[in-house]
Order: sequence, then C-alpha cells, then structure tokens
Amino acid sequence: FHYRSGPDDYDELSDESGVWFRPVPGRAFWLISSSASRISTAPVRGYSTPTDSAYLIVLETGWNQIGNPFVFPVAWDSLSANGHPMAEAESVLVEPAVAWRVGQGYTYGVEILEPFRGYWVKNLDSEPVTLTVPPREVGPEMIPVSAANALSRGSSEWDESWRVEIVSSCGDVTDAGNAVGIAPGAVAEWDRHDRSEPPMCPGRSLSLYFPHRSWTDHPGRYTTDIRGAYRALDTTQLEVQLSEEDLWGHTWVFDVAKTFSDAGVADEVLLEFDGLETLPDEASVYLIDRKLERTVDLLDAADYSFHSGERRIVPEGEARFMLLVGSGEFIDRYEDGLPDPPARTVLYQNHPNPFGVSTIIRYDLARRENISLRVYDAKGGLVRVLYEGTRGPGRYEAVWMGENNDGRRAATGIYFCHFETATGTAASRKLLLIK
Repeated sequence: FHYRSGPDDYDELSDESGVWFRPVPGRAFWLISSSASRISTAPVRGYSTPTDSAYLIVLETGWNQIGNPFVFPVAWDSLSANGHPMAEAESVLVEPAVAWRVGQGYTYGVEILEPFRGYWVKNLDSEPVTLTVPPREVGPEMIPVSAANALSRGSSEWDESWRVEIVSSCGDVTDAGNAVGIAPGAVAEWDRHDRSEPPMCPGRSLSLYFPHRSWTDHPGRYTTDIRGAYRALDTTQLEVQLSEEDLWGHTWVFDVAKTFSDAGVADEVLLEFDGLETLPDEASVYLIDRKLERTVDLLDAADYSFHSGERRIVPEGEARFMLLVGSGEFIDRYEDGLPDPPARTVLYQNHPNPFGVSTIIRYDLARRENISLRVYDAKGGLVRVLYEGTRGPGRYEAVWMGENNDGRRAATGIYFCHFETATGTAASRKLLLIK
C-alpha cells in the first residue's frame, strides 16, 4: 500500500496504480505478509544509492512515507530540512520521524533511520519541504539523543512537570506512545511538545488519538498533547484561581478508532495508564466514558476496559472519553457536568437478540456491589460465568461469545443471563443463540 497525502488515503498495488509503487530510494510502502518475510532483489543484483553526495527527499504537506536511501544507518539529527539543521527544523518545518514495530504500533522520536525500513515524517509547512539525507553512516558510539526525545528522557525541563502514557490494546493489536502531560513553555493548543497521530496502517489497526480539528495551528489528530501551566479555566475561574492556589487542572478528550472486529458485535479494548505516580500528590484523576456515562477514578485502578466493534475516526464532539486531571477544587467545578451514578441497579436486555456470533449484555449498579453475571441453558445448567466480583457504581457491559466455560461453542437454542448482587437484587434475560 502507498499513502497519498492529498486524499489522505492508501492506494493498493494494482495494474492501474503501479506508477505510485516505483521502488525509488527514499520512498516507503506498507507491505502486509501472511508470514515472516524478508525483502530481497535476488536473483537480480541490487545496486546502492551513490554515496558521493547527499540524497534529497521532497515532502508534501502533511504525512509522508519515507525510507533511508542508503544501505547503512543514518542519524535523524544529521538530516536537514530546507537547508536548516534538524535541531532547528524539528517541530517547525517537520515533526520527528515515526517508526512502526509489529505488535507495538508506532514508535515516536526515531533517532536512527535504518536501511530497508519505512518511516512517517510530517511536513508542518504549507509548501513542500526538502529533506537532505547525508551519506554519513552512524556508528554505535555516535547514537544521538534528539531534541524531540530529550523531554521524554528526563531532561531538566521535565523536573517540575508530569507525563502520563496511555496504551490501548485489543487482542494482538497495540497502540502505544500516547501521552498527556504538563511542561514549562507548553500551551493549551499546538506547540513543539505535541505530536501528531500518523495515519492508521492498512489492515488490522487501532488508534488512540486526541481530536484537535479546532486548533489554529496544525489542526488534526494527535498522539501526544502536552499543556502548559494550568489554564484550562474560563475567565471567571481564572480570577478565582488568583486567590485560590489550590484550583488547577486540565481536561483531555480522546477516542479509539478500530478497523477490525474479531468477536462480531464488539471486542474488548484495554486502556492502561502509566506514569500516574508523577502527578502532584494532591491530584485527582478521572476517566469519563461518555457512552456508558461512567466515571472512573484512575488512582484506584490504572486501567479501563470497554467493548468496541469497528469504529471510524470521529470529531471532538463525538469522542467517547474525557480525562480530567487536577485538584479536588478543579474536579468539583466539573461535578455538574460529570455523569451521575445510575439511580438503580438493573440488568438490560442483551443486543443483538437473537444473535449468531456474540451479544452485548449491559447492566447498571447504583452502589458498590459484589455481583455475579452468568449464562444458563434452558434446563438450568451453568454455561458461562461472565463476571464474578466487586464493582463500584456505574454502567457496565459484558460480551458473550456464545461459548461455554471450556471455550466450546454452545448449541443453538434459548439461554438465560442471570444477574445477582450480594444485597439481594436478581434479574434474568432470555438470550436466543442461532447459527
């Protein structure tokens, strides 16, 4: 597959699109293989790009797929953009290079461009930018630390800041490298600390992103959203902040796009939050699931799972999640806008019903409860335990894949989902499994 920045989409190799797939030096492609493979020119002899001069790569506005034109590793910091050293051009003309690792997703802040590996580079300018790649091999002792990575490697600029990494995963697909945080010199909208989210790869892909189409500079999707001093307050609140030093906080809105569905109606997606220990001691951290109208205290549990089928990229107003980080006073000011816990404990009818592959079962808890959610057959025999344990107040979903506790497919027929709490609430719903 070849990415075209104009239509912001991929072309798949075919007789008609072959012109886009010429393997010229400096160009990169997606290659999806059903098994482990390597690239070779055999039996044709391969030729190296001449090394008597630098190689030029023209970047169109937006994202570009590029490759190291030489057969040896080259340091990213040794490149220049429109004649400017990369130390000056980075985050002004171009964003740092992004690599792809199977099983890990995107890796940001690449320091070394390896031969025969593709990279994303985003041109931040409204005109084409020319990258100059010098034919200078990097040795083990010359591996640099770029300005882009200095912030994530414990530089002094982060001494009084914090950073929380968010990893989303679903089965064998992972999207890492997403982050929110605070740093001196950063602002509420775009600045050099922020990093754009590259286009999703063709095939099975998962993308956690912060939608910022409303930003004045470089609107789009972001994988890293770093803010400055706590100024996510309106004018009235800012005036109050001058007299109440304990009032501080920020909100981040994000969503998770997904191009596949393994379990039919929905797959389980896991969000993991790393770095919460870097927050100020007095900080509160809440994740809001707008779809389930559920508020989760991440200081009690640093992960959250939800169910999702295929999901397109959505604008900010349709994003599913909101992350609140701030003082207790800041959280209190959002209290009226936070979802209220359910008024009563109830089990809803599953959907779809009847179903062939999987079905979603939703239930509400009005208070912290020890609960069980089980599936029985028409004769009362236990088929599957969907959940047993203690959960706080909120709205929840469970997916039944039509399997028993041994993982074998259940027969076509009528089943019952039974929900029970330790305080005596009980309910059942009829499920119809068809093949």
